[in-house]
Amino acid sequence: MIQSNAWNQLKSYQSTETVQKFLEKSYIKKNHAAANELSYQNSYPFIYHLKHAENFYLSSVSAALPVQPMLLFYGMSQLMKACILTADPHYPATSSVLAHGASTRKRKKQHYHFLQDEVKIQRNGLFAHAASHLFNLEHVENDKYTMQDLLKRIPELGDLFVLHKKKRVHIDLSFENNQMHIPATAADKYHMTPDRLLEYFTYHFKLSGKHLPDKKFYCTIPSGFNPFNSTPFLYNSHNGDYTLPAAMNDLTGLPEFMSHYLLLYNLSMISRYETEWWYDLLLSHSNDDYVFIVRFLEVTKDKIPQYVWTFLNGLREEY
Repeated sequence: MIQSNAWNQLKSYQSTETVQKFLEKSYIKKNHAAANELSYQNSYPFIYHLKHAENFYLSSVSAALPVQPMLLFYGMSQLMKACILTADPHYPATSSVLAHGASTRKRKKQHYHFLQDEVKIQRNGLFAHAASHLFNLEHVENDKYTMQDLLKRIPELGDLFVLHKKKRVHIDLSFENNQMHIPATAADKYHMTPDRLLEYFTYHFKLSGKHLPDKKFYCTIPSGFNPFNSTPFLYNSHNGDYTLPAAMNDLTGLPEFMSHYLLLYNLSMISRYETEWWYDLLLSHSNDDYVFIVRFLEVTKDKIPQYVWTFLNGLREEY
């Protein structure tokens, strides 16, 4: 279960003795040569990424709302780099992986709405590198995502879609005894029978399951399952429950962690370069963009550090 005070938990990873052993075990498991030497070299960079991230995040707590996206984006970037070092001991091997790895419109058009805006993934950069090493996602270049699609990956925002968009974008689940219990209505929403949906989960997500007589069904969760990497399920940190996307097309969407990165990237660009639109929105509360953005910033500043602690702690438990 995710801990409530992630930064206190992450202090455990600010000891060079602990980090060196942790990285060495990670590199050995991934069959990297010279694991001892590489883990020693990467101990301080790993710790410094965490400490720099902590400073960004703690600064965001007291910062004015207009500059929070920049602080949170750079803080998350530092956390991603620390996570990458657990899998790629040679990071950054080239300067190409240092770029943000995403692009968006340079100038916003008239009647611009944030939820309708898009980001496009670039071939090289931090996003593609993290997607590959943390989630085994390849060939993500040129993929496009709207802000609304990305926000739908965050269960804590589900009530906003009900209130402002008049639609439910998540299906509530129950998780017990290492089983994810799924209501029969889920199959109806995907226009499938329960048995066909179980086949879909088995094929795409390697999840085994069983269809029960009362039309309910469940999936057995594999070892290593945790909120950081729970595709296709989405973790709600507010109540500790899991959900499924309510739309079939969203089942194979980005991991939530990567969605936060793209949202923060775009918001940080807007904060820096679209000052007039940004302050018009924040001061006038002119449309629903304001509500979604403010709630997202509240969620992400707590959830991403929690996710990183979950990721690192999950790796330690494997060794």
